[in-house]
Amino acid sequence: MKRTAWISIGLALLFISAPAMALGLNRPSGDVAPAQLPVPAGYVHRPVIEFFTGLSCPSCMGGPHPDMEKLWTESGYDPAQQFTYIAFHELNGGGVDDLNNQDSTDRMRYYQPGRSGTPDAEFDGGYIELGGVANTESVDYNSAKTAVQTCQDRYQTTIDPLHPLQSLRNGFKFVKLEVSQMFTGEGFAVMARATYLGTSAFVETKSLNGQLYVFMVEDNVTAFSKTNGKDELSHNVFRGYAIKAQAFTLKSGESRDFVADWALPAGEKVPVKPADVNAIAVVYDADDTASENNNQGNRAGVPRAVQSATPLSTAYDNQNDIPTVSAVKITAAGGKTRISATFDDANGIATAFAVYNTKAANATNWSVAQFNLTGTECEGDICSVYENATGTAVIDASREDRLFVTLLLYDGNGTQGKLELNNMTASFGQVHVAKGGIPAEALAVLGACIAAGVVFYLWKKGKLPIGKAQTS
Repeated sequence: MKRTAWISIGLALLFISAPAMALGLNRPSGDVAPAQLPVPAGYVHRPVIEFFTGLSCPSCMGGPHPDMEKLWTESGYDPAQQFTYIAFHELNGGGVDDLNNQDSTDRMRYYQPGRSGTPDAEFDGGYIELGGVANTESVDYNSAKTAVQTCQDRYQTTIDPLHPLQSLRNGFKFVKLEVSQMFTGEGFAVMARATYLGTSAFVETKSLNGQLYVFMVEDNVTAFSKTNGKDELSHNVFRGYAIKAQAFTLKSGESRDFVADWALPAGEKVPVKPADVNAIAVVYDADDTASENNNQGNRAGVPRAVQSATPLSTAYDNQNDIPTVSAVKITAAGGKTRISATFDDANGIATAFAVYNTKAANATNWSVAQFNLTGTECEGDICSVYENATGTAVIDASREDRLFVTLLLYDGNGTQGKLELNNMTASFGQVHVAKGGIPAEALAVLGACIAAGVVFYLWKKGKLPIGKAQTS
């Protein structure tokens, strides 16, 4: 046997036993897993799934597409959000998919350079790959669910005997990731914060060399499937980047904030409904392009993801309350319709919008009207919210029109509330009351610890209804 082979075997045996020795732990008898390196208290890893599919792709629609949609809908609306999910629509197969764009195709080729195929699913940036051109393991519900569970536990694995040197150099990087968004009427202001908590590497990595992506996705999108010959509902469809491959470096304990504006894309075959848009932030470790589960990893040498987050998961982690709507009144006069509402939140109301149409709840074209807010102006050097707020929005609808309206409201921390009012008649004096909180499954709520920065950011840009310096 060659000397290098003996060295590799020796290193693997040493690394497998090293954690217990380094921590001074005695291993009890029996089948016991190797001791783990310290994990930050309360740490949760949320894997990200990047799923590449196509509405005109028979091999996608025949199983993988509905399976992945099922996996998401089973738990994706739980505020804890155990994983995040992005669906990139491609033209493979029949060459027709109105939800495809060039960025989506480029992302597919990023993971499959030279030859690209769907269906394909990349878990945590290719730590596990299912489907695609070269992979022998297909995408289905059971394999995807197992992949999510495996990725959730990645940070508990300190040594991979098949790749001992890689494990020595690049342990799992612990990152706290938060993201918030706030609708502006023309798009979204997005803020993300990444905090580096350290690594499980045996040789301490002094820094996290990261890449930040913020994918903007739209939920509940209806588009025609050539394969199925009918309209199909798709979840978390990729619509564009708010932040793309933003490189950054953090030492352990350091944080960095990122802010960006994302305009609603124009000229889409299926227009974007703002009320169903969410930001998905993902941090990738630029130093780790080879870690994998067994031999399931992507061979393109792309950075693995170490954390993902959504506004909903951020709110859950930070235990944030949400703004509520106590009453909605709809009246019609002079060919227009007025929507009035009372908003309540301890942090005041910064802004609110009505996203509406007069066709159907799943219509493709939506209009936007901003509420004119009144109330008690807050006190302090900067005032960008109303307390005890009421608001009125005027929309283009007559008394006879059926209304499909989603209210988006944001408090002084940037926390978003969402309430849907469907199939209502704009008749004079009709009152609709929505008491108490907004149902959790209808929420897209943000994290207070960073979302206040979004309010300040929009205040500085003059995009909030108040927004002035208080005088003494």
